[in-house]
Amino acid sequence: MRLGIHYYTLSIEKRLIRLFEAFRDVLITIEEGGFPIRILPSSTKASDKPVSLSRNRMKAYLKEADQRLAEFFIKEPLKIAITGDEMDITQFRSISIHKNDVVASITGSFENTSDYDLGKIVWAAVKSKLSGIGEKALQELELSAKMGRSVSGIYAVWQLANQGKGDVLIVENGYRVRGRLNPHDNSFIIDGEPEVTSVMDDVVEMVIEKVVENGGRVIFVESGSLKMYDRIALINQEEQLHDEFETIK
Repeated sequence: MRLGIHYYTLSIEKRLIRLFEAFRDVLITIEEGGFPIRILPSSTKASDKPVSLSRNRMKAYLKEADQRLAEFFIKEPLKIAITGDEMDITQFRSISIHKNDVVASITGSFENTSDYDLGKIVWAAVKSKLSGIGEKALQELELSAKMGRSVSGIYAVWQLANQGKGDVLIVENGYRVRGRLNPHDNSFIIDGEPEVTSVMDDVVEMVIEKVVENGGRVIFVESGSLKMYDRIALINQEEQLHDEFETIK
């Protein structure tokens, strides 16, 4: 399966703190490096304890989660999405050394939510974050196109990305193209119907994966906003974009 948008999801629950490796809306449970963290029941009823003491106890678990998360960052630093109670998320961000890496926070109770459904919920929030900078990305694309520093259309974008070039990929939400790689020259062949619902044979996913692999960034914009660029474009420039364009890598 070719998936390009890669990040961590930290799920803070009443009894567990779980860590997932996320690829778009697919969550893969991490069961190593001390995860999941089990939150042991208190020996005293919560109602018999001061609230401050209860919060201090939770703070210790959140610090432990942050420390264990740091071990994964050493190997692969990624952005983070967090789910859980609003107070727990706030407290985690206040003590975490990774607070600047949090790309989305989703408040709510998800203990009874399947990993499949949780992935859909988290990805919607992450994608919204990426889409939020779409207007500035389109302005940058317009300028880059005038300067001859961008390409558009699935074929030209793949060719540039396959050469290890391209800093920022801009893609319309929902854009997918059925296709496969040609083993002889690493080009791709469009198959049958142009639109697909599976990522298994999606050329757009191949492009996303290649750009991220090359160290580039991916920005999603509203469907229809890239009509004049055939729904996908890749900016190639020596200088990096402004901080406003920082997205998941």
